Amino acid sequence: MWWGDGRIGGWAGNPGDLPPGLCIIEPVNSQDTNWVNWARSELYRGNSSIRNVRRFAESKENVKDVKYIVTVTTSDIKYSGTDDNVSIIIVGDKAATNRQYLDTKLYNDFEKGDTTEYSFLDREIGHIEYIIMKKEDSKLTIESEWCIEKVVVRKDKSGYDIKFPFFQWVNNASPDPLIIVSNQTCLPQNESEIRSSARLLETSLSSHWEETKFKWSYDLKIGDNIEDVREHQPGFLKVHSEEKTYDELDSRFQWAPEHYSEYKDLRRTLAMTGITSTIKGLFDPINTIEEYKDVVEEIPEESAEAAWMDNWDSDEEFGRQTMNGMNPVNLHRIKELPEKFPVTEAHMEGILQRGLTLQEEIEKGNMYMIDLKILDGISTGTYEDQKLFLAVPMVLFYLPPNEKLSPVAIQLGQLPGTDFPIWTPNDTREDWLLAKIWFRNADAQVSQLVTHLAQSHFILEPFAVGMFRSLSLAHPIHKLMKENLKSLIAIDTKAREVLITPGGVGDASLTVGHGSNGIIETLTKAYQNYSYKGMNYKNDLIQRDVMELPGYHHRDDSIKLWDATLSYMQDMVNHFYDSDSDVIEDWEVQAWVKDVFNNGFGKMKNLQQASLGVPSSLATKAELVEYLQSIFYTTVRHSFANYYSFEYTRFAPNSPTVLRGKLPGEEDRGLATMETLLASLPTKKQAYVAAATGKVLANRASDEVYLRETPNWMFLKEETRKVFEKFVEKLDKIEEEIKSRNMELDIPYTVLQPSRIPSGVSG
Repeated sequence: MWWGDGRIGGWAGNPGDLPPGLCIIEPVNSQDTNWVNWARSELYRGNSSIRNVRRFAESKENVKDVKYIVTVTTSDIKYSGTDDNVSIIIVGDKAATNRQYLDTKLYNDFEKGDTTEYSFLDREIGHIEYIIMKKEDSKLTIESEWCIEKVVVRKDKSGYDIKFPFFQWVNNASPDPLIIVSNQTCLPQNESEIRSSARLLETSLSSHWEETKFKWSYDLKIGDNIEDVREHQPGFLKVHSEEKTYDELDSRFQWAPEHYSEYKDLRRTLAMTGITSTIKGLFDPINTIEEYKDVVEEIPEESAEAAWMDNWDSDEEFGRQTMNGMNPVNLHRIKELPEKFPVTEAHMEGILQRGLTLQEEIEKGNMYMIDLKILDGISTGTYEDQKLFLAVPMVLFYLPPNEKLSPVAIQLGQLPGTDFPIWTPNDTREDWLLAKIWFRNADAQVSQLVTHLAQSHFILEPFAVGMFRSLSLAHPIHKLMKENLKSLIAIDTKAREVLITPGGVGDASLTVGHGSNGIIETLTKAYQNYSYKGMNYKNDLIQRDVMELPGYHHRDDSIKLWDATLSYMQDMVNHFYDSDSDVIEDWEVQAWVKDVFNNGFGKMKNLQQASLGVPSSLATKAELVEYLQSIFYTTVRHSFANYYSFEYTRFAPNSPTVLRGKLPGEEDRGLATMETLLASLPTKKQAYVAAATGKVLANRASDEVYLRETPNWMFLKEETRKVFEKFVEKLDKIEEEIKSRNMELDIPYTVLQPSRIPSGVSG
């Protein structure tokens, strides 16, 4: 049997056989203790409803009362067509059609990009509620996957179309029956009885049945071993293969084939160029810092920001990149210096420009700091049999009268003393430059693994997996978030395969890689130092007390985007939820939130809060807005965490992902030269690997969908479209403001222009 086979009754019992006079108490909401028993009874009734549909669909009765017209559009992406047999059952509020095969004689149906109309006569079914699709082996061809864009159904005399947007692959792992209810957008508690039954079965197929469900996984392939990482990493989607590779990932979550081909072609091209670069490096090693620009030229890319390379080693450029570079999230204003960073008046002699003491400058609010203590104790690898070293630095910044933020003191370890002395601009140019380079090396580890991978990739995956497990295609939140979360699982699966695994590109390019366990250790600490509240980036900026810092364009753009996306989330929630009770009674959203709490983050240990502080239920519209905003804005946050990674690492001395030699101590003061500095910088091969990794990460695919675009729009009513158009108007205004501001800057900040922000995390 392919559907309606009683499996629900098998695992939920048979609540339909209660003795006379007894009934299931209907719960007040989805958090009521009666919820489980009531849901089981509803699932049983739902299965009964589906069995009734089956009775109609397989009826031998030859009723031809009504003509039905079905139009099927196959996606135009590569390999989206199928030669398999396709059938449809149209379900109404009174009956269902027979199972009707869609086939045009002497025509190859369901080819890439095709829109084909089919018609048949069948019984009157009343108002059309949903459809059931079936794809099965034609026995003449190899079974193939199929990407459906949409299905449109019309009764010949009704005069209007019922549209079922889908935009999804159908494969062997797809639910069977494939119930499509996307013709309406509705909260589950407001559905008709027959659609409610269909939705319960639809979501049960995704989250409970072994054959079709999206399963949680905590198994990470590390080398030849599979390690259970549930105690220190969020859950992710299970890949049903021992190798845990992207190629074995369910095609419903893979990139479009064209996207994946571009990705592989880029990596192949960069690999070949890298081989050539390595060979050249053997015979032509780097002798001056300027020669690192040869690597830049080997991976050419035009950018509006490129002028920074002309002044890369200046203190003002160091300060500018701290605010507006690839990792602008750690700067904070200080009210006092920590004891572990004992900068004195003597250190600041001749540096402070207002005639004030250091303490007075602090009290005036002119001193800022970064402390990368998260790196303390992290393992590092070896390169060419030499141990790699990593700073755990602190940097003190000063805002002088010209309002150009600049570093004024650097300590490369957490314990002050001769091993980790304080370096300032009063040291020799080479000593000071070397200290800044060691800081940038440490910052590169944090940027790639904490800001980018942990806090804008892996942290989102539990929300995505939970959503696909719990929310029906008819749910407004599913329709709202689908575009933002659809590619996340693909890139995260690829990252686990090639970025953080031993021998992968992260291992080969980062100091905390190179055969060590430092990457996993850093990811683990990233969550131990983070929480759900940290996903509120506007509040994070306020807490860091940087709201008055001049020239912090990243802050300005981030807040504008935060406010715009928050308004969009509020408008969408208000559009579909009338009251707090609607949130409480929305059992699909409550199941999603609980699933994320229990299985997404609930297995992790040594966190600041259980399950990272993610809520286990939602009681108000405001809480739902906060939940959605945390997810949606993180896809915006990903843009600044990712797309400058190539810009600022392609010239290795600026932000080296690996350094050679040991950290400079007091005994080395005054000894640094350009020769010793070059000996600390990456080899040409190392520089190329880092630049190539950044290029792959920051690449924008040709099929990229941006924040103001909706090619896979799932909503059907014009009122909902107007909510989105209001959001787009705000984005367009932000775009113009950023462009206008950038015209006045020597080096613009473009990464948060809305036209450059993808709609979701895909790279």
